[in-house]
Amino acid sequence: MDGNITLKASLECTDGRSVIVPCKVYLPKLPMGKPYFIFSPKKDQFNILSKIRNVNFKASIDGFNSKNEITLSSPVVWLSGKNTRHWGPYFSESCLKGEPQGLKIVEKIGLSSQDSGKAHLRIWVSPNAYLNPEISPEFSYTGDVTYNRHDQIECKVSDNLSIKFDRNFKYLNKSKTTLIQHSYLVAYAEISPEYILNEAVDEEIFGPIDMLLKLASLGSRTRTACLGFDAELYDQIITIYRSNLSYPSGKSEFMINCAFPDDFKDSPHTEGLVDREYFPDFLFTSLNNIKTKSNPKIILDAINSVVPGKVRTLEESFLSMFSNFEALLLDFRKSHNLEYVVNDEGLWAIKKEKIKKAIKTIFNDCTKEKRSFIYSKIDELNRIPLRIAYDKFCMYYHLDNTDLWPIFNENNNIGLVEIRNRLIHGVKISSKFIHMFSVSKECMQYTVERMLLKMLGFQLEKTDVSKSIILHEQYRAKWSNEEMVKFKNYMECL
Repeated sequence: MDGNITLKASLECTDGRSVIVPCKVYLPKLPMGKPYFIFSPKKDQFNILSKIRNVNFKASIDGFNSKNEITLSSPVVWLSGKNTRHWGPYFSESCLKGEPQGLKIVEKIGLSSQDSGKAHLRIWVSPNAYLNPEISPEFSYTGDVTYNRHDQIECKVSDNLSIKFDRNFKYLNKSKTTLIQHSYLVAYAEISPEYILNEAVDEEIFGPIDMLLKLASLGSRTRTACLGFDAELYDQIITIYRSNLSYPSGKSEFMINCAFPDDFKDSPHTEGLVDREYFPDFLFTSLNNIKTKSNPKIILDAINSVVPGKVRTLEESFLSMFSNFEALLLDFRKSHNLEYVVNDEGLWAIKKEKIKKAIKTIFNDCTKEKRSFIYSKIDELNRIPLRIAYDKFCMYYHLDNTDLWPIFNENNNIGLVEIRNRLIHGVKISSKFIHMFSVSKECMQYTVERMLLKMLGFQLEKTDVSKSIILHEQYRAKWSNEEMVKFKNYMECL
């Protein structure tokens, strides 16, 4: 459905009351926009709506035969911009802005008794240069322009859904005499109509596509999201807007959050994690492998930390990535029986009592209160240290991170764990050491990215974090011994 429409909407309040309110629906002209409503309630209706935060929205437009031709619905519409303009002592005009979440529009295009066949989907995707097909224009002497596609990426995201990425073009009027051409990323697919009609969209469409695009976000270092879709069925067109998401800009997250972007101006360093040549292979390999994981959410959450979709401070970036570093290790601990030395709770309780008796004998010269401080730390003895779990992880996945900033204190190097411990307790690192802190954050990112790549079964040699590439680039993961000594001394004094 194109253009803006005016209709009467049924709004169901959180307290169960319903009101019929005139409403103007503004639909985005391009996928990166979001729909919104302007409600014009009466005075008594405004008194109700101005006191609540959200409503359930339903509306319809009847055709010439008095049957619904278009229906609109949204489970949640957030209300804002509430204001009233008074024109006199007895006259006023009120309006509210509504921001629908998951707006669904159904347009009837005819009645048919034929078999429903397949639903044809056009899925809107936020900008990502790695997913764009190569397009070459072909100009005809008649003035026609044909765009030829090359190297389009196709993926089977689930047993029921395969998609093919493409670019669409749309012309919009800038003025009466000027047209501007816009292009946007889409993915085409066919699926059984029952998944759309039976409200299985989240499980059968959005869920698998979100997983693929999260992997694409990692490989391209560009946060990417599914913004919605329109689906053409045999007798209707269904459009869904996912306005409950923060729409990514399409910019490389690496450069957005790079503390010293000028250092990379003359560097061959790529903004993506995986080279474009290997990107389709990366999507295929990682998607197949993540489906075999018992807890794929751990991997997807860790991707969020290295491709955040927003500008972050160094402290925020470091802590977020370290938190997901620990989450990946915890998942590895659980699956490889590396969480506790003694797994049986009853057996550990017996050994714990024996340890208490030994402590009481050894520390008999301490007060009861001081011994209780030691008792409170006994359970930590049963937990396998993080360092051992990390070493086991590296051995299992054949991961060598010795070229990066060490995770734990090593020789004259302060470990990333120690930096995390200072930050988590609110310590502010001086701007004098901003470069070293930036390098430590950079190495934390490379560590998590390498762990993810190994878990997804993709070769590090085909990526931007391979040892050979980092070794030969002047500005990446580099510091002098003098800088490390000064930074270590500074951190130990905090």
